[in-house]
Amino acid sequence: MERRRGERLKRRVTCEIESDGSRHTGIVLDVSPRGLFVQTDATPPLDGTVRLRLRLDGEALDLEARVARKRVVPRQLASVTAGGLGFRIDSAPEEYFRLFSGLMSTPGESGRPPSPAAPSVGPPPADDEPVFRVRVKQMHGPRSRSLLVAAATEVEARGRATADLGEGWSVLEVAPA
Repeated sequence: MERRRGERLKRRVTCEIESDGSRHTGIVLDVSPRGLFVQTDATPPLDGTVRLRLRLDGEALDLEARVARKRVVPRQLASVTAGGLGFRIDSAPEEYFRLFSGLMSTPGESGRPPSPAAPSVGPPPADDEPVFRVRVKQMHGPRSRSLLVAAATEVEARGRATADLGEGWSVLEVAPA
């Protein structure tokens, strides 16, 4: 199975999926120049060809793609995690790649803000201070998030994240960023 290549950007965009004459709606959750993941109840076969119509910044973009993977989620977990389809793009208009390039660039280059990164916790890191990605989950709810924490050790990063978020959140994982 082909693995993801390149950076993916989290971006919520509505789309339509056309496969074998039927149409379905979906929400794009992340994009890259080579693929995207769509939360949908559409069920085209693996490696099946589909036409995707994305609505990005007021523009409709038509893509041809193949189903690279399926994420099936039991109905009782649908409010906690997204099921859907991972697509590998076979063909896309030049506007798609220009838009993606604009999302990746800095504000001065494209006029658009950069894609949102994980929020940082604590003071800006010193040149020699490591940065950790801390994944946290809401204790009495379905929400989770990742934070970037500058700290000397993983234990210190865990403590800073917990202190900044307050009660109601638990740390799932701490890893170097």
